[in-house]
Amino acid sequence: MSYQITSDNIDLSPSMTELAKEKLSRIEGHLPDYMVETSSFRVVMNTSPVEQFSVKIEAVIHGKTFFADETRGTLEPALVSATEDLDRQIERHLKKEKTDDWEKQREQKRSEPEE
Repeated sequence: MSYQITSDNIDLSPSMTELAKEKLSRIEGHLPDYMVETSSFRVVMNTSPVEQFSVKIEAVIHGKTFFADETRGTLEPALVSATEDLDRQIERHLKKEKTDDWEKQREQKRSEPEE
């Protein structure tokens, strides 16, 4: 899993970078092994003009792109909220993918000629 953690208008401390990786590792734990190898996260943490923190996360999971954006008064709640949103999107996608695979297998069995 690759991580790109940046900011346009603040200096990121090592603890901020580690916090982002820690929060995103929860998502990584939900992915099958073959998806972890082909996945990446891009996190952009900025301050907004009204003294709030903006966190934008783009995840590419096995070729599919997911995006979350959150603005809060402090960095950690914005990061947690964006991560949770992204996690819900990915979980929904994985469930749908699993259901689609099951339906394809069922349809394939129905169309096989009987002996």
